[in-house]
Amino acid sequence: GLNRLVAIAMLILKEEEAFWCLVAIVEHIMPKDYFSRTLLAAQADQRVLRDLLMEKLPRLYTHFENVRVDLSLITFNWFLTVFIDSFPIQVSQVTPFTFF
Repeated sequence: GLNRLVAIAMLILKEEEAFWCLVAIVEHIMPKDYFSRTLLAAQADQRVLRDLLMEKLPRLYTHFENVRVDLSLITFNWFLTVFIDSFPIQVSQVTPFTFF
């Protein structure tokens, strides 16, 4: 996940800026243990997403359950890459790094 963030950052930032941008994302923006060996915080986000889907879109949640779709297989990468792969490259190059 982090390699994609670095790759996009390197397209628009200088090397040192890209480094500090990644440091800020990992150490200050994302929750602790998000990128640890256990990915504990990232797993927690998946449970929150599941619970939110269950509450706000119960029919969709039920459909996924009925067809045995593990949503985290789709969404886990979205969260690890801070959604950078979810947008066209033109948006990805600007959006996540505008606050640095």
